[in-house]
Amino acid sequence: MMWDWVPNQRLGPIEIGISVETYVGQLGAQLLAEIDDSTGWDSYYIPHHDVYINAEDGEVVSISAHKSFYYGIKNVLGMTIEQLEALLGCKADEIGNSVEYEDGDIQTPYDYSGLGLVAWVSQDVIVNVVCTTYEGLD
Repeated sequence: MMWDWVPNQRLGPIEIGISVETYVGQLGAQLLAEIDDSTGWDSYYIPHHDVYINAEDGEVVSISAHKSFYYGIKNVLGMTIEQLEALLGCKADEIGNSVEYEDGDIQTPYDYSGLGLVAWVSQDVIVNVVCTTYEGLD
């Protein structure tokens, strides 16, 4: 399956704004956690693809990938932030605060809000990418 990204719309076959139940049936998405206290979202996992879906009120609000996230013919995962910005043709709108995980890994989010994209960087390499959309929001 090709996990190609279309900004503000989808990753692979998963579309933002569509009922998450569609992907439970089509892709075998499994519920991981109901209603995260910090976001109010339900989290789902798609086995064998290392793809996660967050849903609010039953609709997909974000998709994250740790293995395959293609823009054009290039997999963004494993790139440096400079390579990603050359591919996108723009710089991040915001660089967020770094987060230290239990295993000692420190990751920093680079937010491209106009594209609905957040790239998480660890040791100068993109390790996770989250796509969503901010279109239509005030």
